[in-house]
Amino acid sequence: RRIVKLGGNRLIDVGLGDDDDSIEDDFNEWKAAFFTAADKKFQLGANNIVTDDSYTPEWSVKIVEDAAGYSPGYSPATDSKDNIEMSRVEVNRELRQKCINGGSTRHIEFSISDLSVNYYTADNLGIYPRNDQKTSFKLCKRLRVHTNEVFTANSSGRPTGLPKQFSAMDAMLWHLDINNAPKKSLISTLSYYATDDAEKSELKSLSTDKKRYDKEIIKPHTSVAALLEKFQSVEIPFQVFIEICPKLQPRFYTISSSSNAQPGRITITMSVLKGGVCTNYLAKLRPERDTAPVFVRPSTFRLPKQVSLPIIMIGPGTGLAPFMGFIQEFQYKSSKDQNYDQEKGQRMLYFGCRRSDEDFIYKEQLLSARKNGVLDDLQLAFSREGKEKVYVQHLMSKNGPSLYRCLERGGYIFVCGGTSMGREVKDAFVSLVRSEGGKAEAEARAYVESLSKTGRYVQELWSV
Repeated sequence: RRIVKLGGNRLIDVGLGDDDDSIEDDFNEWKAAFFTAADKKFQLGANNIVTDDSYTPEWSVKIVEDAAGYSPGYSPATDSKDNIEMSRVEVNRELRQKCINGGSTRHIEFSISDLSVNYYTADNLGIYPRNDQKTSFKLCKRLRVHTNEVFTANSSGRPTGLPKQFSAMDAMLWHLDINNAPKKSLISTLSYYATDDAEKSELKSLSTDKKRYDKEIIKPHTSVAALLEKFQSVEIPFQVFIEICPKLQPRFYTISSSSNAQPGRITITMSVLKGGVCTNYLAKLRPERDTAPVFVRPSTFRLPKQVSLPIIMIGPGTGLAPFMGFIQEFQYKSSKDQNYDQEKGQRMLYFGCRRSDEDFIYKEQLLSARKNGVLDDLQLAFSREGKEKVYVQHLMSKNGPSLYRCLERGGYIFVCGGTSMGREVKDAFVSLVRSEGGKAEAEARAYVESLSKTGRYVQELWSV
């Protein structure tokens, strides 16, 4: 808009993508329209428009001839801005009462007493995962590269997502995202290196036919490693592969410990996902033996400085994590200040899971916190125990008067968990503000939105 005001002429409308669908398709459609408009406006000519018929590597990847001093293992990427350190696992235990159909929720504690890492209660712990050893070895073999061969990569100043030096195996293990479904652009590049015409044609079809791509790549979650295993005629050099392959990104877990009560350790609470690279890596870490690359990112979850203000916490499943940190914090402050409990405001926690005898994580701690007055109210939703499914938002509707009183007294709301749950919880607050406050729909929604704007309604949500 600013450029238009300054006299610029719009060549094409702004392109918007939907990450819940296929943002790559959205971009490619916009790109095609852009080049058509650019050709018409500036008469570029077909020879001047870049196409995807071939691939020209942009990186310079070289073998390190003298790599005697190379130490295998994780090393941060040269362009990383995070303070990544290797932290030893002290505790790694199951939290569920029953692990049905492979389900698992882990309580993992990392030692930071000898590290420069610091955190505040309910911050986020970033963890760089490691790929499966067998898959990484097979991929090295498929690309005809020795696992212990050491390389350097130069991209003319642009980020590579790789360390200064890396072995082929360490690149596969720690830095390349070899398990996710590849984008169409990567499949298109693979087609260029296929020596068999039938396989070349099939790869090109996969990279251009949206329905086929969804059916054969997205839905079955076909990885780039599986794709190379299937299309044996693809002879892509390792040096090119590490350039086009997406890089592994850190996974973030809300810290479930108090920095005051537990300054030398960081605790996370996580569900082990089928096919999940990071959760399966973490689940197998051995206490007092294994380490993991970690760093801390600040969170939006901060307890109000005024102790007398009410606090409403809503966290089903592993969304409970930050509130376990809050509970530790409450207990710590209570032990240090004899007036703390007299001054505190009301504390309400809504937690939900499938069954009380299956996945009621931290059961003893929560019931104890309620019994000892650390929590004034503990609302539990067990979705599979009755004839009808009951979730946290259903319990909220039954407790409208007490929740609304908390809000009117300046209370804070903290919500952690899945995005769909977050939407329904917010709708539940709008509904109870309508009924208890006597407001119209628009007024009630504006009331809840004002809580968000003033920092009294805080959410940390993720797609599930």
